[in-house]
Amino acid sequence: LSYCGLALRFITEDYKLHNFILGCILYDIDSQSANNIRLFVDAQLLSFGLTLNNKIFVVTDNENKMRAAFKEKCTRIGCSIHYLSKQLEHSFTSEEIDRTFVRCTEIQKLFDNVKKVVTHVRRTHRQVKLKQKLQLYSDTRFNGAFYMLNVFLNVFDDIGSVLSSGYIDYLTGVDKDLLEEVCQFLIVFDNAINQLSEEERPTMHQVLPIRQLLIDHCEVIFEDSSELKELKLFLGERIRSVWILQDQHYICTFLHPRLKRFDTAPHEKDIAFNLVKQELLARISTPSVTTDTASKAVATDGTVIIDSTAPVNSNNLLDRCFDKPRPITSSDATPVKELNDYMALVVADEQSDDILLFWKNHEKTFPTLSKIVRDFYAIPASNTIVERLFSASKNIVTDRRTSLAEAKLNKLLFL
Repeated sequence: LSYCGLALRFITEDYKLHNFILGCILYDIDSQSANNIRLFVDAQLLSFGLTLNNKIFVVTDNENKMRAAFKEKCTRIGCSIHYLSKQLEHSFTSEEIDRTFVRCTEIQKLFDNVKKVVTHVRRTHRQVKLKQKLQLYSDTRFNGAFYMLNVFLNVFDDIGSVLSSGYIDYLTGVDKDLLEEVCQFLIVFDNAINQLSEEERPTMHQVLPIRQLLIDHCEVIFEDSSELKELKLFLGERIRSVWILQDQHYICTFLHPRLKRFDTAPHEKDIAFNLVKQELLARISTPSVTTDTASKAVATDGTVIIDSTAPVNSNNLLDRCFDKPRPITSSDATPVKELNDYMALVVADEQSDDILLFWKNHEKTFPTLSKIVRDFYAIPASNTIVERLFSASKNIVTDRRTSLAEAKLNKLLFL
């Protein structure tokens, strides 16, 4: 049986973010073609009095059938965590991707040895003797390799006591130093996935800076082992080429007052500025405002952040991406005064902790930009709210409860 998860997310006029799970609904159409998926989703939305149009954003995973299903009468946004998790999966499990060999041979040997030991210990029910329960790798779990490897590292010294003799060779094939090095490297990816999957706060503005931070994290340094260098090179290149930013990512990053100068990704700044300017002009109805903009320069600098930035070793990845303090500079005149004033705004650190509260407090000063925020900041960086819905269903459909009527799963999830 297949199920379709649907969730609704929006920001009210009072700048409150709301999430509503519409359902986990039995998919009762014969094939999962793009056309059938779209027909099914449209029918389910219509039952709630909802329809898709070009002003609605739809966040899905990045499978080809989902891309095709939502290419019209909506704006599809790819799930950022799906992009990232797939590349992590390839680095540990794929020999070839897009007709290119995955050159992570030693890392994959390490992964395979750990997986064989973990599978054996769990199957023989001997892990009760360990201080921590081993985690079996699952390709449906985001960053699943990290969780398996990290728990294995935590009990590494005790594993030998619960192994059968036939599996000792797999354990001795695991280099503990390399295992520790890989786990330390993957922690940042786990932090990124956790931050981008947050449901109660806006996350779209975090995608661009965190993506850039991960690319920088994959830069090879002298101290890296040769095995980790292979992993870094592969992941860095895959993130650049596969995890493609969309216009909404640029706009949302720019509309965070502590990210608008793009200190973490200066090469993206002009793209973001021009997209925000374009969106702003499209929403301004006064002809006199829009006719003379092409020849006018708009200031892209002129902001200072008061207070110190977060420590470099902060676990919050976004803290590492905030713009650095700098003196106020003068800005050129521009017909788009609202945008110019936003660039010149002086913001204290604590004023931007709650980004929706910040825009609520500045709504009268920046009326058009604040409307853009309400529209775009409602877009989640990922579709994990639906993924968690599927995970919750595992707690309902168990080995002892397999005869539930198909429609009852949806009802039980909401009890």
